Amino acid sequence: MTPAPPGSSDADTATGDYVYDAATRLLTRTSHGGLADDAELMVSAVAPGIHRESAPEVRHVRSSARPAPPVVRQVVPLFHWDRPAEGASRRRGNAVRVYLDRPWWSSGPGERLGVVTAPGTGDPAEALHPYLTMLGTDPSAVSTTVTPWPRSNAFPRATASRSLAPAEDPGATVTVAGHDVSFDAARDLWYSDIELRTAAGQSPASWFPFLRMALVRYQPESLDGLWVSKTVQAPMAQLSPERTATVVRSGNVLTVTVTGPAYTATSSGTARPTIRALVEQAAPAFPDPHLRWAEISKAYTTLTATGPAGNTTWTGTVPLPDGPFADAPRRLRLTETEEHLDGHERLVYLDFLPL
Repeated sequence: MTPAPPGSSDADTATGDYVYDAATRLLTRTSHGGLADDAELMVSAVAPGIHRESAPEVRHVRSSARPAPPVVRQVVPLFHWDRPAEGASRRRGNAVRVYLDRPWWSSGPGERLGVVTAPGTGDPAEALHPYLTMLGTDPSAVSTTVTPWPRSNAFPRATASRSLAPAEDPGATVTVAGHDVSFDAARDLWYSDIELRTAAGQSPASWFPFLRMALVRYQPESLDGLWVSKTVQAPMAQLSPERTATVVRSGNVLTVTVTGPAYTATSSGTARPTIRALVEQAAPAFPDPHLRWAEISKAYTTLTATGPAGNTTWTGTVPLPDGPFADAPRRLRLTETEEHLDGHERLVYLDFLPL
């Protein structure tokens, strides 16, 4: 026997031998079908499959052992330049990149590099000092002091934090600021970028403060009390101060301003870092974008420093020469040095502003 095509409901007009209504489970002979009046018909039906959809749910299997201690390979300064406005350049500092040995994920996915900080306010117990991150001023320069015990809210790049007991002292309490890690395929190392700010969210006003971090592996998805590894001390690193430079052109004269933290004295007796400016022009015969620049200023212009050490302003006017390469691009070069005994200088800032 042949059923009517799907969707057929009128037995008088449908083709086939019968029409089946799934809702009522009624089978009706068609007017032109082959079923006789006294025919016996055996019917079997297959129940439709049961299908149910639900939103996926993630369940974490919590780690039941402490993570392995991190192995720190290197701590290097981290910089970022941006252009907040036309004729302006800003160097963001106060950050480091911590390179770590492979492997990572000793306790499973979600493992972070934790910066261990002092809890609450005030000075922590002396017994905790080896397990806490510390900050100190550069002893070779006189500048704004820093808070020696940064708290977890001083690390804006942290993606998780928790107050807990360190592995070395189950009866104590510290705070861990967990930072995400990434893989550097060129160096075959893991790394984490760590930035430091004051409690008010500002950049530190001190001159190249020293940062000594206490680091752990931090696994948020662990059984209670097993969130962190044993603590390791990273090598000391200096945080570079921020700089904002602006240049305003009026005819053939450039007015240059640079702002940021400074010092008021060093071992050489110099009062402030020295910032010098000069103009360069691109030589058309050299295609290399870095090597093509030639100095066209007759001499450096040394900017004048004013204001407090924590927010110094350097200003000056720089002549804008025509240059030997007609209308080729020109730029302003800024260099900053700190001076020590016997006239030794250290370059601490370099920037270029297009003209």
